[in-house]
Amino acid sequence: MSITLCSFIDGWFGTISEPLWASLLLALMVGEWSLSIRQEGQTVEANPPSPVPQQIWYRSCWHIGFVLAGISYVLLAGEGFPPHPWGLLWLLTPLTLTGVASLTQRSRRIQAASWSAIALFLAQGLTLFIPQSRLIGLGIATVLMFLNSRYLRQTVAAAITIGFALSFLAAWLWQGIPGLPPLSVADWYLVGAIAIVGLWLLRASLIPQSGDLAALYAQASEVWAIVLSGTELGFLTLHITQSYIELIPSSWQYLTASILIGGAICFRCWRSFTDVGVYGISWAIELAIANTIVLQNGSSLTLATANIILALLTLFLTDWWFARLERDTGELVETRHGASRDALEILPLIYALIGISLRWTYFTPYTGLLTLGAALTGIGVGRRRLSWKGITYLSLAGISIAWYELVIYQMLQADGGNPGDGFTILGVVATAIAVIYRVLAWFWRSRDRSQFLNLSITEIKITAHIHWAIASFLMVLAAGMSVLTTPNLRTIGLAISWILAIYALLQGRTRGQQRQLSPSSANLWIYAGLTEVAATGVYARLTWTQLSIFDPWRGVMACLFAIALFQLPWRRWGWNDKPWQHYAIISPLLTVCLNYQTLSSINLLAVAGFYAWVANRQSNLRWTYLSLFFVDWAIWRVLVDQQLTEPLWYAAIIGGSCLYIAQIDPELRLSRKRQTRHYLRLLGSSIICLAAFFFPQNTGLIPGIISLVAIFAGLGLRIRAFLMVGTATFVLTVFYQLVVLSFDYPFSKWVVGLIAGIIFISIAANFEQRREQILGIFQNWANQWREWE
Repeated sequence: MSITLCSFIDGWFGTISEPLWASLLLALMVGEWSLSIRQEGQTVEANPPSPVPQQIWYRSCWHIGFVLAGISYVLLAGEGFPPHPWGLLWLLTPLTLTGVASLTQRSRRIQAASWSAIALFLAQGLTLFIPQSRLIGLGIATVLMFLNSRYLRQTVAAAITIGFALSFLAAWLWQGIPGLPPLSVADWYLVGAIAIVGLWLLRASLIPQSGDLAALYAQASEVWAIVLSGTELGFLTLHITQSYIELIPSSWQYLTASILIGGAICFRCWRSFTDVGVYGISWAIELAIANTIVLQNGSSLTLATANIILALLTLFLTDWWFARLERDTGELVETRHGASRDALEILPLIYALIGISLRWTYFTPYTGLLTLGAALTGIGVGRRRLSWKGITYLSLAGISIAWYELVIYQMLQADGGNPGDGFTILGVVATAIAVIYRVLAWFWRSRDRSQFLNLSITEIKITAHIHWAIASFLMVLAAGMSVLTTPNLRTIGLAISWILAIYALLQGRTRGQQRQLSPSSANLWIYAGLTEVAATGVYARLTWTQLSIFDPWRGVMACLFAIALFQLPWRRWGWNDKPWQHYAIISPLLTVCLNYQTLSSINLLAVAGFYAWVANRQSNLRWTYLSLFFVDWAIWRVLVDQQLTEPLWYAAIIGGSCLYIAQIDPELRLSRKRQTRHYLRLLGSSIICLAAFFFPQNTGLIPGIISLVAIFAGLGLRIRAFLMVGTATFVLTVFYQLVVLSFDYPFSKWVVGLIAGIIFISIAANFEQRREQILGIFQNWANQWREWE
């Protein structure tokens, strides 16, 4: 029927404009939907129901109405941009659908109301961009959506209604109020904040109302308030960021908007705080403070300071709040406040991190205090949960960094200065921190406490030990710098070195420890402390040139120091005495190794005497090997100084040392090591005798005397090695001298040959006469030879 009517009009009236065609189609649309309503009512009341063809015809009216509405929308939209006020005609579509919803049953009612909501959105495309029709379109959309929400009974419908209402108010303000200037960008932020306040107030007024519709609009108001709050806080954050980097100015509207939003969120969460509510209020407070500082021409450093103060203040307030909650153990308290406890616990740390990030590019006399405040906040937050111990560790590091920052800034302001003094000052800071932590651990343990600020006593002690190690390293650097130039703070450096040494030695003390250290740990601390003592002595020598008068006596002083360490009653005083004794034994040797080029022979003999004393104290002759080494070294140096180049002197030192070892070594005195001892004696005596044979051979007197001494020593001591080497050396010496004599005096060789012949003939004659007696003597001598060493 509608198509027939359109064809008749087109043939009768000819060409008409598109808005008129749209108006005609909209009128037909109203007729079609009206027929569908009328026929539906008849179908419901009829008994029996209408025939199937009639039902199909009723439904076709409903669907044809949508086709006509769609064609009319296309015709009105085809007017181009800007749109024509004729677009208001299409509001007849959602209006008719809402009317259909009000006059039909539930199934068709929900369908018509849903299509009405969709049509309202489409209608805004025809009216929103026209100043004359914008307010009308949004106003009608608000009213119709309110009616539709009564039929739909859904939160989405209520939210759409509130959205149209907010859009209507925004459009009204956008067009301007007569007599008032147009709104600026800052004014729109303020308008948004007022809208958020209004939404929360609307929710609060609807909550006590009975009925489903009030509950739906209360929930929709909350959703819109949350969305607008988050959006506006985000844009305010972007604005304040740009303000601090001097891109755009700020004004009081931004500050007021932040305060209104924060107040609105606080009003909403007053009786039931949530994590989102806590973060929203905190966000708004941060923006309000930032805007206040910008309006006062403050910098980001001022904002950082405000954040650190806010972090500490929040920490104290939340601690007070949690303490109050702990006194109230009712179930209601846990229900109301348990969800927001996580946010409140971590909130101070968030402010502290913001403050640290804002001050990152600044380095002033007070930025170290900001770092300290952030670290103290982290300590307070980290102690709230065992799982947050990592925050406590980082905060402890932050405390140390803060003190270093304060000190380093003052150091950089000074003119000139010695690098060694700088390291000394930093060492003072590290030492002070180490001592404070260690005293804190001792004090807390003395009160029978095992935890402090979520840290165990052991962890506090480890923290102190770490700073002790840092201080020790810094003092090593200070000592290294003092080689180049003499530091001005050498007295302080020496005092700090002694404190570090005493710290380590006290750590190695086992008596009085409530929790006994393992022996290995205690010994390591003692070794570290003694090393600090030695390093302190080196530092004193490097910084005080007057101490050079003791340089010639370094070895003697090291021995006296070692004897004192060895003799003192360390076990009675609470230490294990073994590390002290071990360090006492090694210290003279280290002194010699470090100063071997400058030590005199007296120092070497003193060290040799010390190790002989150690051998006597410990009943271990092997310590005398070191004494032997240093004695040999001293003798060698005397020979070199006296320019005595005879090889026999040096061979006597080496060979005598071998004979000494063979004589006193406990291992070599065992019967199973008899052969080894024999070889070592052969080596030592051979070195001496062969050196005497090969070098001083002018008269043969010296090798002869030495060989006779070796022979008599072998006979007297019953040592085969001496006898063998002595005899061989003597025979070689005699033979060599005879050869020399025969070459120098030709006649003498006949005399020697005659005497030798007579001797050999006499021996042969006696051997034949006394064969049995001589063989008996040799057999007896061989038996005794086996018993010799």
